[in-house]
Amino acid sequence: MLTKITGGNTLKVGDKVTVRIIMKVHREMEYLHLKDLRAACFEPVNVLSGYRWRDGAGYYESTKDASTNFFFSDIRPGTYVFEYPVL
Repeated sequence: MLTKITGGNTLKVGDKVTVRIIMKVHREMEYLHLKDLRAACFEPVNVLSGYRWRDGAGYYESTKDASTNFFFSDIRPGTYVFEYPVL
């Protein structure tokens, strides 16, 4: 079960956090790069880069030291949700 992080609930060492990115695309695009910078002290669980397929979109996910990058060769209009866990 996911719980939204607010001022009322605090994180403890070892808690797993799921980063959720909601991307709304209004027109067809080619060669799109989405870069998500991580906050300090968060380490990604999935460190292997690779091609992924989710919600009808194929993309290459690359995990770096301070960011996670998503590369799309082409993407159609719609709403896409990407999630990845961090510790």
